[in-house]
Amino acid sequence: GGQIGLIADLAQDLDLEFPAFSDEARRALAEILPPYSPIANPLDAWGNGDLEQNYPACVDVVSREENVHLLAVSRGTPPQVAPREVEQSLAVARAAVQARQETGKPVLLFSNYSAGFQAQVKETLAEGGVPYLQGTRETLRAIQAFVDYGRFRRQREHPAARGCPSPPDLAAWREKLRGTQGALSEIEGRRLLAAYGIPGPTESVATTVDEAVAAAGRIGYPVVLKILSPDIQHKTEIGGVRVGLADGATVAEAFRQVMDAARRHHPQARLEGVLVQEMVPADAVEVILGLLRDPDFGPVVVFGSGGIMVELLKDSALRLPPLSREEAVGMIHETRGAQLLQGFRGKPPADVDALADALVRLSQLAADLGDLIAALDINPLMVLPRGQGVRAVDALVEIRAPAGPGGRL
Repeated sequence: GGQIGLIADLAQDLDLEFPAFSDEARRALAEILPPYSPIANPLDAWGNGDLEQNYPACVDVVSREENVHLLAVSRGTPPQVAPREVEQSLAVARAAVQARQETGKPVLLFSNYSAGFQAQVKETLAEGGVPYLQGTRETLRAIQAFVDYGRFRRQREHPAARGCPSPPDLAAWREKLRGTQGALSEIEGRRLLAAYGIPGPTESVATTVDEAVAAAGRIGYPVVLKILSPDIQHKTEIGGVRVGLADGATVAEAFRQVMDAARRHHPQARLEGVLVQEMVPADAVEVILGLLRDPDFGPVVVFGSGGIMVELLKDSALRLPPLSREEAVGMIHETRGAQLLQGFRGKPPADVDALADALVRLSQLAADLGDLIAALDINPLMVLPRGQGVRAVDALVEIRAPAGPGGRL
């Protein structure tokens, strides 16, 4: 009973299903177990403690259920237990092996504590191809990973349309990235995203106070003003960003403030002026899209809660590119932040369709240029209300260093 409650608690945050038993299985289990034993999934097959007859019989019944695709059998047998305990555990182990052999389903045995395995029981399971895991939490996470991998394999076996058409100037972008060291400027980064159909806000470069005020007038108030430098990647931390500027006077003062902050914190930085941008509406939802490089798998697409929330909550999802639209939608709903996109505390529902489209487009960028990019962050990507699209407000594209003569990066 306690083990059943523990499994239910630990499985709450996992995407695992415990299907109800068929009427036929319920009748069969009722004949095996005492009248006081509840019959539900997960099943307490302990019954009256008969591990050599009742428990194996329950394993057999449950393993034959059509809607049960994986069987996890609980029985812990650490080293140096009493011989009688070993005999009972061997009966359970043999039942697990038999279930695997007769049904072809994945079957595992697990202990709810981590104290090692009795050698004879471990050998019986190993010979029968049944893994023996330690810890209930760890076992459930392993099952979740196994289920996720199976889903991934099935998706790859039945390919859907993935990615999107590459931009016509792909060759020019490859040439540009090969000739770039460090990172693209913010403007270049957004131009790269725009080439793949991921729009940014309306913006203009200004090198003087007067140019900044004029640009703000053309774009329309309120505006955002950011320092523009290829040597300053994290602008907010140094006071290099001003938002909600409502008139020319505040724009002029913000220009002086961000330039002073940049010179104070990065005296050697190359300052190219400021970037004046349209102010994205307050009812937009911040998310992060990005690419990272895995040493084994190569480029990986990342989606998660935006702004500082991705660091605080560690709320993100990963996929290999290129993505189908179904995979992109799955990434979105895999995160806890997905509920913010449905309309939260008075905000309208966000444009999830446009967000999924941006993920697919970013995945195509990864497929085309991932060998040249070390990391890419769109943080934040602002998801506007339904039907209004998305805006890549801030973009950082770091270029891979060339591989050395004898190794790889």
